[in-house]
Amino acid sequence: MKTIVKSSIIATLLCLVLVMGCGKEAPPPAASGPTLQEAFEKASPALKQGAETVANHIQAKHYAEATKALEPLAMNPNLTEPQVQAVLIAISQIGNAIASDPKLDTPEMATLRARMFSALRRGTR
Repeated sequence: MKTIVKSSIIATLLCLVLVMGCGKEAPPPAASGPTLQEAFEKASPALKQGAETVANHIQAKHYAEATKALEPLAMNPNLTEPQVQAVLIAISQIGNAIASDPKLDTPEMATLRARMFSALRRGTR
């Protein structure tokens, strides 16, 4: 009787491990928050154009250009909270792309991203 119980437990555990191991990995959660276009929709024409430029560069996978175009937005002292969140999401998207392909990164981009992220988090721009 004890052998049957032990065998059943072992078989159940093996099945559980196999089922868990065969599943696909869940994709990473999408960043939640406003897009650049949404956050800067009612901003000044210059800021709105800057946000559109960054979004277009990210969509085209031109991450160096996106990073350079993002700096003036990130360093603006008058950003609203949704705008700050949208800029942080854009920085994160660029960082995720670089994590997938480290050849995309340059020392200049790393410095810019770190400076923007730090300024946005501290509120000093």
